[in-house]
Amino acid sequence: MKDRDSLSLLHYSGSSKTSPQFPSAALHPSSPVLGKPQPFCLQSGQHLIASMQLQKLNSHYQNLSSAATTGPSRGYGATMLGPGQITTPGAVQAPGIIDSDPVDEEVLMSLVVELGLDRANELPELWLAPASEVPPAAEEQPKQGILDKGYIMRRYEIGPKLGEGGFGLVYAGTPRKDGLKEKLRLAFFGTGSSAYLPLTGSGWSFSADSNMARGPKKHLKRVAAPKHWMLDKLTGVFAPRPSTGPHKLRECLPLIIFLRNRLKYALTGNEVRKICMQRFIKIDGKVRTDITYPTGFMDVISIEKTSENFRLIYDVKGRFTVHRITNEEAKYKLCKVRRIIIGTKGIPHLITHDARTIRYPDPLIKVNDTVRVDVETGKITDFIKFETGNMCMVTGGANLGRVGVITNREKHPGSFDVVHVKDSTGNSFATRLTNIFVIGKGNKAWVSLPRGKGIRLTIAEERDKRLAAKQSSS
Repeated sequence: MKDRDSLSLLHYSGSSKTSPQFPSAALHPSSPVLGKPQPFCLQSGQHLIASMQLQKLNSHYQNLSSAATTGPSRGYGATMLGPGQITTPGAVQAPGIIDSDPVDEEVLMSLVVELGLDRANELPELWLAPASEVPPAAEEQPKQGILDKGYIMRRYEIGPKLGEGGFGLVYAGTPRKDGLKEKLRLAFFGTGSSAYLPLTGSGWSFSADSNMARGPKKHLKRVAAPKHWMLDKLTGVFAPRPSTGPHKLRECLPLIIFLRNRLKYALTGNEVRKICMQRFIKIDGKVRTDITYPTGFMDVISIEKTSENFRLIYDVKGRFTVHRITNEEAKYKLCKVRRIIIGTKGIPHLITHDARTIRYPDPLIKVNDTVRVDVETGKITDFIKFETGNMCMVTGGANLGRVGVITNREKHPGSFDVVHVKDSTGNSFATRLTNIFVIGKGNKAWVSLPRGKGIRLTIAEERDKRLAAKQSSS
């Protein structure tokens, strides 16, 4: 039984499980002669089990050995002491004796059995506090914000379990009835990542093991991909996951989808990679070789080999469309102002929707305004105020892709401000303020719009338009 084997390794230095791989604690070169017991921390290594059997339970067997002088001294390094005799903090102790106060063996055994410890990297890491019974204020343990290791203070009673993870349990402690102030704070650590648990009523927090993943996610299921990518479900299991970049995953279009699925310049992802590695693709004037680079709203994609320029912009159905632009229009882009902050040394900074940080902006520029940025230099050349009467495009919500003129703004303190917009056909709609992107002054847009000009038609209107086009062609 693995629990019995692990306990024999922990408690008995002469156990048959001891092997040359784990030598006894007497051969441990780092076992010093301590005048005052110091807290220690066990690390993974070849002497881990031997060190634990020395550090953990010697103090328990020391008192047992003092009961009879003829009995064997159980526990490595234990010395003969009279009944009730303990070593003082200032006295020099024999090698291997860490603490003279007994540790509750049943508690430790129950915790070890409950965890099922049978590997060295899952053994509990414990600290024993100094042997002072009621430490004065000057000797009290300093309060820390986060404890990276668990530790045991002497003379405790097990309290309620605070939490558990994939490899560990955390227990709180309560004072003993004899009035001592020590408490137990015990944590077991394994190989997983750490999550911090608060200790109720004391303001302390310490780490316990958990099953949290480490690192960013690298995969994306095809059925979980955004709908506006328009990927079929039967081509494969996975979809290209966008890299970390200036646009959110749900609001971007990976470069591989634009080149392969929209422009049809490649048939496979490997062909897209070959195109990008030849440095043919520029996004906002910078060469991008990452095939999963996240392109987003108002980004300018340039292909010098074919002398083509594209601007990512929404159609009336909320999808990124292939919108070709001229070389003159490709020299600038529009950016919405997200935040204005005062940075180091009082320097004002402006943060845009595509994660640009521009220093020393015009003092007249405020949040929700739109700035015109030169792609080559990255500097602001002009800006549009968020005002009634200016043209805007909706970048989120049910009206995604619609274009109109701002007619009214409703302020709702503590909630979301609502903006009312009217398109060129006279239809009015409303959306949140965060979904409004100003694209022009008055009725004149600063960027060219795709087919449809941002006017959404009903199903009946689309049918009539198709029939009229069919009759005119015939």
